[in-house]
Amino acid sequence: LHSGNLMAVYLEDYYDLFTLIILENQQQYSTLKSNQKKRIDLLEKGDEKSSWFLFLQAEVYIHWAFIKYKFGDWFSSALDLRKAYLLLKTNEEKFPEFLPQKKSMGMLHVFISIIPEDYKWLADLFGYSGKKNIGLSEIGLTLNSNSIFRIESMYIYSALIEFTSDQSGKGINVIQKGNHKHSY
Repeated sequence: LHSGNLMAVYLEDYYDLFTLIILENQQQYSTLKSNQKKRIDLLEKGDEKSSWFLFLQAEVYIHWAFIKYKFGDWFSSALDLRKAYLLLKTNEEKFPEFLPQKKSMGMLHVFISIIPEDYKWLADLFGYSGKKNIGLSEIGLTLNSNSIFRIESMYIYSALIEFTSDQSGKGINVIQKGNHKHSY
């Protein structure tokens, strides 16, 4: 199907993410949700010695956690975030200098840091830890690089800044600065 190109599997998953998040179509969600398992199964056939092996699986779990949250499947969403977190932590231990995982782990660290106080016990139960400033710094490493994830990191970083800041408009400044950094 993909001649061993696991990046194609990852990009197809992005297509589902954007389709479902933007269109918010319940019937499409019901039809497409089986793609998660198919893609994870394909990714699990990759090279276990590669820094991309666990990272791409974690990304698919993150995508579907957002999708499932959007469609009200909160428990399954939480389980997918847990799987992603554990995969990224393992990958981080194996490949501490692998830059792309900084974007994803940073995003999770910011999310964990803003869990309401009444629900912190859940984060503790799942073994989550995260601080906003550390998470933003991790994303910043990818944002300030020539990584293929630089543009994605810029949008994630700006959205998280906007979402977690007391001052409206801070996030758009990141995008405006980023768009002037490189010409497209």
